[in-house]
Amino acid sequence: MVRGRTRTIEVDMTVSNCGLPILPRGLLHGDTNLLIGVSLAKTRQFAAQDDVAWKRNSDTEEFIDNPNLSIERSYERLFGQNLCECS
Repeated sequence: MVRGRTRTIEVDMTVSNCGLPILPRGLLHGDTNLLIGVSLAKTRQFAAQDDVAWKRNSDTEEFIDNPNLSIERSYERLFGQNLCECS
C-alpha cells in the first residue's frame, strides 16, 4: 500500500533518503516515526513467510467454518490429544 507522495528518482541504482541507502530492488518503508530500508533478499524472505502465514490462517479459517466444529475437535487441534483422554 502506498500513501503519501511517491517519486521515482533513478532506476537500478543506489539512492539515499535521509542518509539511509536504498539498494536497487530494495524496499523503503516509513511513517512519521521511522524510516527503514529492506534489501531485496529480505523482501523475498518476508514474502515467503507471508505465504506460510497466509496458508496457516487459511487452514484455520476453513477449520472454524466447518459445520462439524466442536469443543472436542478444537481441543484436539490445539493440543494434539483427545479432550476425553485428559486428566
